[in-house]
Amino acid sequence: MKSLLRWLGIFLGVLLTGVLGGIFYLAWRASRRTGKSVIGSVSDVPEEAQLLVSEAESRASEAVSASLRAARDRAAALKSRIPIIGSAEEVSTEQPQEAEQPQEAENKEGAET
Repeated sequence: MKSLLRWLGIFLGVLLTGVLGGIFYLAWRASRRTGKSVIGSVSDVPEEAQLLVSEAESRASEAVSASLRAARDRAAALKSRIPIIGSAEEVSTEQPQEAEQPQEAENKEGAET
């Protein structure tokens, strides 16, 4: 039981240290932006947290759009290099028709005999 309480105390201590460290970081960041002291910027922490989240979201969306753009460009480059990719539908529709004709001829010959 003592061991469990000891681990629980360690966990809560680490958690509290992380929370306080995050608050200090956000206050420091707000103080750099506003010019106030770190202690004076503690009241700006929620606003700074929202700003940090919105910056992270915009960076993530920019990264996704850039990677999608690069994938489209690469696909277009591959299509121009390999001409069969552009006409894959034509090839796939022509081959089954040619394959069916000999089979139909064989079926007709088998039916006649």
